Amino acid sequence: MIKRKILSFMLAVLMICSFASPALAAENKVSPTGDDDPAVAWANEPLVYDEDVGTGADLTTAAAVNSWSEWIELTHDKLDTYAVRVYALSDDDWTRIDVDVEVAAAWVDVYEGAYTSLVWNRYDIPAGEVEATQIRVRFCF
Repeated sequence: MIKRKILSFMLAVLMICSFASPALAAENKVSPTGDDDPAVAWANEPLVYDEDVGTGADLTTAAAVNSWSEWIELTHDKLDTYAVRVYALSDDDWTRIDVDVEVAAAWVDVYEGAYTSLVWNRYDIPAGEVEATQIRVRFCF
C-alpha cells in the first residue's frame, strides 16, 4: 500500500516543495530523498530538500531574459498525491515557476505561472490524485 504524503523540497532560489495528501497534516509531509540534474545546471542540489529554508541549490548556468532555467528534478519513492506545495525565494529576475510531476514515466504539468516569494504556494494536480515519483521545477527569467 502506498501512503499519501506531501513531498517537501527547497530550491536555491530557496524552494521547498511537497506532495499533498487529503489530510494536509504535518505528518503527511515528506521531503524528497534524491535529485537529478540532467543538464548539470545546478550545484548543491541536496540543499533543496534538507528542510532548511535558509539553504538551497544554486543555478550555475545563465539563462537569457524571458527564457526558462534548466530543470531540477527531485525524487522519492512512489507516492499517491494530488497537489504540490512550493516555498521559493523570488529573485527579482525570476518571474514565473513551472512545476511538473512524473506519473507512469511521463511528465504531467502541474502549474506554470507567477508565484509568491517566501510563502507556501499550493498547486493542485489537474488530473486529481496520482502516483508520482518525481517533481521537477524550473524558473523563468
